[in-house]
Amino acid sequence: MAKGFVVVFDVEGPIINPKFDFAWLMIENLAKESRIRDLNDRVKAFDEYDDNRWLHERRAKGHSTGTTPVISSLLAIAHGATNELFLTLARKQLTLTPGATQLLTWLKNANGIEPYFVSSAHPAAVLPVAYQLGISSSHVFCNGRQLTMKEAEKFDKKRREKPNDNNQIMLNEIQERFPYERYSNSKILRQFLDDYLEICIEMNKLYAQSETNESALQSKKREQLELLGRIKKEDSNLAKDLRYLLYSEDGVMGAHRKKQALIIIEKREKVKKESIIYVGDSIVDADPLAYAGHGISVNCTNKEALLSSRINVATPSLESLIPLIEFIASNKPMSSESKEDLEKEISKRISSGAQVALASKLFTANEVMIDINAVTQANRLWKDYVKRLQ
Repeated sequence: MAKGFVVVFDVEGPIINPKFDFAWLMIENLAKESRIRDLNDRVKAFDEYDDNRWLHERRAKGHSTGTTPVISSLLAIAHGATNELFLTLARKQLTLTPGATQLLTWLKNANGIEPYFVSSAHPAAVLPVAYQLGISSSHVFCNGRQLTMKEAEKFDKKRREKPNDNNQIMLNEIQERFPYERYSNSKILRQFLDDYLEICIEMNKLYAQSETNESALQSKKREQLELLGRIKKEDSNLAKDLRYLLYSEDGVMGAHRKKQALIIIEKREKVKKESIIYVGDSIVDADPLAYAGHGISVNCTNKEALLSSRINVATPSLESLIPLIEFIASNKPMSSESKEDLEKEISKRISSGAQVALASKLFTANEVMIDINAVTQANRLWKDYVKRLQ
């Protein structure tokens, strides 16, 4: 049993099928509707900047990767999108990873543990899953405006009192977590994003150099600040929201921002980080995977996340985590024999619908370091398999 532990999940990838990437879904939809020239290429270049700047500043806890979902949402809003459209788009595409329902049911019913969701995605991608799986709003962290415990519990109360009104309650919660559709079709926001993306893309070229020109980088950072100053003269409220989302990064939920969420959870639940189990699968999860007492990467093909995790699981079903979490809760050391026994137990747990020729694999942190290429390949095989599922 896993009592005494707090279990935290990234959502896109571990809980939602990894083929679902809401930020890119919004961009593809926007490109189709607006026919903006080079949109995909520009956002892709920004995404590279987002990761490269985080890598460059990681030790100093500077930039937090996971900003691309915020940029994608703002781009869509600047061209007329609304939170209701985002919710409709998410519901059409969203499917759960095999075993997600069984794992969360086991945690809640057999162990009395209600997991937390900590996601870099827009609330329209996260809340439908939380509502479906019975995860309280007060247990959800995502991008956008960060709700206080009291604000989130207000939605928990409404969900309990009026379960038949959950669709409207969910939309209201999305509006409160991402209250920026008031800038829908804003020419000022549109121009800001064009200029901001251009600066970030130029910075990415600097990060790509063998020796980074720090002076040139500082100059570009000043350009970013000057851009915000110009916006403040045109629309002070928009400038305030952009500062919150993109400059102070309070509205971003990735990397060390996710780690900060774990610290908040740690204090709220009155546990030490050694009692936190964090499950993630991408670069935005590297910092929380490293911070948690038990960082588990699942079907992960990102080097930074793999190297930051305590154990890696390559599997077709999240049910695989049930015996692993039971083992963690037993406080037994991981030996080659116990690892082999765990892999056998995992095979028994996996649903018959997921039975394929390859077996699930566990990799310790040491095994990841010794041969990260082989570990990545094993994870890619299962990740691609899960993506192909309907």
